[in-house]
Amino acid sequence: MRTKIIINDKNITRLQAVLDEAQARAKVRLITTNDLFHMVKTIEQKLNIAKADMTGIRVFVDLYAAPFCGYNGTPESTHVVLLRTSTGWALTDAYRASCQGGQCYNCTLTDRAKEAILKKHETFDY
Repeated sequence: MRTKIIINDKNITRLQAVLDEAQARAKVRLITTNDLFHMVKTIEQKLNIAKADMTGIRVFVDLYAAPFCGYNGTPESTHVVLLRTSTGWALTDAYRASCQGGQCYNCTLTDRAKEAILKKHETFDY
């Protein structure tokens, strides 16, 4: 389901409705609105750049990304796509798909974000 809802306390009902629709028949590997808030916090901590420099970043998240060795078939989990707008993080997509074998968070950075990250790491103290 494609949408664009800012992740904040005022939109919890709308966010939950989108997640409920995406997870309608699922019983495991689900995402809650609390998970969305945690994702945003994690992304901001890991990037550690100014919020203005994050505008335009798109992040694909599969909280249950892991290899499932010996598992009969590939399990599904709820995947979400987050977008940093000028007013905050927005949920732009939520859907069920096969668990990925790689990383939980996959960022598509803007040029501005790349420059901010590089500048931040050009010099550092030990």
